[in-house]
Amino acid sequence: MKKIFIGFVLFLVLNNPFYLKAQNLIPFQGEKELYGFKNKNTGEIVIPAKYMYATPFRDGLAGVAPATEETPLKWGYIDESGKEVIPAQYADINYFQQGLAAVRDLKSYKSGFINRKGETVIPFQFDDAFGFDENGLALVSKLTPEAELWGFINKKGEVVVPLAYDGIVFDQEEAAVNRPVYFYEGLALFNKNGKLGYLDKTGAEKIPAQFREAGMFDKGVAIVADEEGFFPIDVSGKALTSKRYDRIVGYTKSGLSVAVKNDQYGVINKKGKEVIPLKYNGMHMPEEEDLIAVKSGEKYGFINHKGEMVIPLEYDFIYLNEYDFNPGELTQFHDGLCAVKKGEKFGYIDASGKTIIPFKYDGAMDFKNGVAQVLLYKGDERFWALVDKTGKELTPFKYSFIQDPDNGYLVVTIGHGDAERYGAINLKGKEVVPVKYRSLYTTDDPGVFRVKGDGENEFYINQKRERVAKDLKANQSEI
Repeated sequence: MKKIFIGFVLFLVLNNPFYLKAQNLIPFQGEKELYGFKNKNTGEIVIPAKYMYATPFRDGLAGVAPATEETPLKWGYIDESGKEVIPAQYADINYFQQGLAAVRDLKSYKSGFINRKGETVIPFQFDDAFGFDENGLALVSKLTPEAELWGFINKKGEVVVPLAYDGIVFDQEEAAVNRPVYFYEGLALFNKNGKLGYLDKTGAEKIPAQFREAGMFDKGVAIVADEEGFFPIDVSGKALTSKRYDRIVGYTKSGLSVAVKNDQYGVINKKGKEVIPLKYNGMHMPEEEDLIAVKSGEKYGFINHKGEMVIPLEYDFIYLNEYDFNPGELTQFHDGLCAVKKGEKFGYIDASGKTIIPFKYDGAMDFKNGVAQVLLYKGDERFWALVDKTGKELTPFKYSFIQDPDNGYLVVTIGHGDAERYGAINLKGKEVVPVKYRSLYTTDDPGVFRVKGDGENEFYINQKRERVAKDLKANQSEI
């Protein structure tokens, strides 16, 4: 889990599934790069594009900053009819949490809290503020001549945890998607005088500041580090092992974690016991799989959670994401297959070790949506093609690059530098957009692309190569 020290943030979470499932209106970017809102099901524009910025709707309200030449921007709130519910008068805003929203005053640049009527409930007195969590506590700060100090207040504005900390660690990305969570299993991680410790909701420091690094508690265990190395602790602060490691990657759902000492990799459980000895020089343990990819010497293979060899150490390369601190994000087998190298060539094996696609490629990428990109060298030039899970080559080896699938299509390029041109293929390898454009973006609408030709402004086309009028913002990846 990513952990970030706090600072005031406005979360613009466009098209996030958490909000989309609950709201019929979603933001879109129209002409002049202004934002409005449309019906997510029909595409009908309900609120015209007239805002410089807009947040998704949440609990019937959306934050908007009207387009104006004035500076700084002023933020307010509208309802789903487009009616201004709370006038645009704030320097920054946040979503409403527990009926209150943290906003920043334009004049004083201080933060306080308002209710859904726009009434100031907690005065503008803080230098930063985050929303209320499920416990009815909000994170706030005040500047002193020496530092910015953080603590917690309740919904009456009363200080519950003194503003005495250099930082409170929490997951801002999670807070943007759902609700802020400051306390994990009843404990919040704090920074005080350069050391980390844990406090409870009353402000009692249950585990004193003593660690140089520390993580959130999960099922009664947190990973921390002192000057000697990393080790797991329980909620009382007791070390679960006397050993210290150079790195503990992070526990999976199975309660196991990769541990590293002197470049040797093994596995520990949540009791701190080494269940697989530190004897490998590379390892990756995915969240959702029973196999662990390992490297011993110069060879790669797979073991199970008991340390038993399942797929022999006979491969010359398997990608190991050894620094993955969120194990659930990556797997070794994608669509049931793993790209491996044997000798000088790449192929694909399944979880039993059976070769499914022969070793004949100079490079291979992971399968996604039933297809994968494979590479062949022709002299000094590299050319990519698309294959399916049977190994059938769906395209010739003619592309300079093929991007990962997005909305059922893959952006492709031919050429380099000034001669580079963009097009798109579908999951069957059919070229649906000719490779002739200076740039090409996928959009929110499958089968519609934003393109730019030689000497032309950007415009939209569909897979029939017809120009279409769209008010959709392109996805953020340009290939």
